[in-house]
Amino acid sequence: MIKEEKYLVDRFGKKQPFSVPEGYFDQFASQFMENLPEREEEAVVVRLDSHSRWSRLRHWAAAACLAVALAGAGMWAFQGESPKATGAADADQFASSNYNTAIDQAADYAMMDNGDIYAYVSGY
Repeated sequence: MIKEEKYLVDRFGKKQPFSVPEGYFDQFASQFMENLPEREEEAVVVRLDSHSRWSRLRHWAAAACLAVALAGAGMWAFQGESPKATGAADADQFASSNYNTAIDQAADYAMMDNGDIYAYVSGY
């Protein structure tokens, strides 16, 4: 960047090619305002609405509704009955059914059918 500036100064010098006439900005603002067209100012009416009690409490009401909805959804999701194991056979049957369900869900998620599982196990 310095090379370009040095080149320009060497070629054209430091004399500024443009100049402002003497006293140009002394009366500039007043002359500019005189040249503007006249405009009638319009009064702006600002209306302030009084807030009702509901509009002030609507955020709290929305938060309360959301809390009730979340509590209801949580209660609905966890209302299922847990199996009551009265003996060892019931506990084994429950564990076995949960294991098989988990295997089936994993196979469904992996999109594997019995043929894919046999091929994977046999290394084929």
